Amino acid sequence: GTNKAGDSAWILGGYGSLAGDQLLNPHNLYDLVVFDIKRKTFKTIYKLKEPEEPFALATNMIINSNKEEYYAMIFANDRMSSSLQLVKGSLKTPGYATLAASIPFSFYDTKSAAHLFYCPQNDKLVAVTLFSPKNNTAQVKIYTILFSPYGLEVNTPVRKRLPEYVVRLLEAAAIAFTLFLLAAGISLLRN
Repeated sequence: GTNKAGDSAWILGGYGSLAGDQLLNPHNLYDLVVFDIKRKTFKTIYKLKEPEEPFALATNMIINSNKEEYYAMIFANDRMSSSLQLVKGSLKTPGYATLAASIPFSFYDTKSAAHLFYCPQNDKLVAVTLFSPKNNTAQVKIYTILFSPYGLEVNTPVRKRLPEYVVRLLEAAAIAFTLFLLAAGISLLRN
């Protein structure tokens, strides 16, 4: 994912082998790295704690520069019947939290892909999955996630409560006024 200014690209995770041969002891990676586009340099920010259940990440992330956080989709890449899970994490400190419900995902190495996009027109996240069981066909599924990483924070004004005796006095005044109007109406009807 890239930041708002477009000068940094953030890379989280990966899957590979230290030997370079993907058949020799491949494993999931959990590093967060930033690429400075102008200087063409990489910097490791942190490494996530190895999870109990290993996971890989979807192709792209959404970066919220203002809050210094990211949104990404994770999935178990050791089984075909997997699911995508939206996560939110910090660009400064390791850790993440799961958000929203999971999305079914058919994973088969080179025949599947998952992408996460932000749609500013309706302020939603959109997950797109692709699965190609045969070389000439592809199943494309699109999911909207009712969650907004960029929605404006609305400060709700704190309403001060009136003291209980003031509330009771106002209720009594309303009742008295209503009775006065009723009495005046009855008096007019008699005349």
